[in-house]
Amino acid sequence: EIFSAKLGDDEDLAVFLCSLLLALGDEKAEVVIAELDNLVTHAFVVTELNEKFFLLDPSQKHAFNEFAGKKEEVLQKYSFQGAKIKRFLYKFNHFNYEQFIE
Repeated sequence: EIFSAKLGDDEDLAVFLCSLLLALGDEKAEVVIAELDNLVTHAFVVTELNEKFFLLDPSQKHAFNEFAGKKEEVLQKYSFQGAKIKRFLYKFNHFNYEQFIE
């Protein structure tokens, strides 16, 4: 439905992208739900390839390599509608779930 109707919120799109990456053999891809500094939550995908960290946000247009490099630098550089990442709330994929808040 996401693909055919071209509809979905940020979480739908992130889960869809992560599923596609898993189908292509990327077992490191994870959906991250983060709290931004404007207190809004936002979903995106993180993965690693050849010791390079990638943050992929299918809900906004950006070049594939725009948010790629060292993890700390990528997370510092990334923003969504002008808001920066405040903290990760949880992340998951087909194999794992990790919650960062109580």
